[in-house]
Amino acid sequence: SLSFILCWLDMNKLVFFILLAFILCVSAEVPGQVLNLDPFSLQLPTGTPGHPTIIYQPQLNTFQEQPYFYVNGTGVVFLAYVNGTHTSGSEYPRSELAESATWSNSNGQGTHTLTVKEAYIHLPKNRPEVVGAQILSSNGEICQVRLNDNNIVVYGASGNPTIVPNYVLGTVFTLEIVAANGQIKIYYNGDLKLTFNKSGSGWYFKSGAYVQSNLTYDSPSQYGQVNIFAVQIQHS
Repeated sequence: SLSFILCWLDMNKLVFFILLAFILCVSAEVPGQVLNLDPFSLQLPTGTPGHPTIIYQPQLNTFQEQPYFYVNGTGVVFLAYVNGTHTSGSEYPRSELAESATWSNSNGQGTHTLTVKEAYIHLPKNRPEVVGAQILSSNGEICQVRLNDNNIVVYGASGNPTIVPNYVLGTVFTLEIVAANGQIKIYYNGDLKLTFNKSGSGWYFKSGAYVQSNLTYDSPSQYGQVNIFAVQIQHS
């Protein structure tokens, strides 16, 4: 009968909406479900001048904040506008993970490796430069892997050499930075691209979007974005 058919349609509509709500709930991941964030804290381009927001563990494992740090597809978006908050020791904003532990790179001090699967997605218009991974210390920058326009360049090595020319935005790649016995080696998709000598202590890895622009160069609507699909730190 007509009343039976209408009842059946109403029941199935209810089941459909229940299933839809369940699917949306299950798929509503936070970055900590996509990446292993245990070794890290997160600096955001928010906060007060000279004092950007920093999210520490254990809060970071369940944290997200659009548009700066959230899940998109199978990766995590790291985004910073050029007018974002930065530290007093920097001119530029970032949405970036920072390793919580420090280590030394000298003879007999072990091997220290950052492996990150990532893609540069967007660069500021007038100063198109974004750091996707780096080693830092309390004394300053040790090395940076930076996209300058369409070239991936290593700052901190002699001459700031290009390791990947003609990079196309959105191209996913795997980067490895290996520090051991007073040397740093940079691998791109498994190929050794650069080896150079540098030693020191108090070092730590960083990865995300460290935008090398500000309002001196670009309008407030400009931003840098890096998507990260996997990140791992190993010390042996």
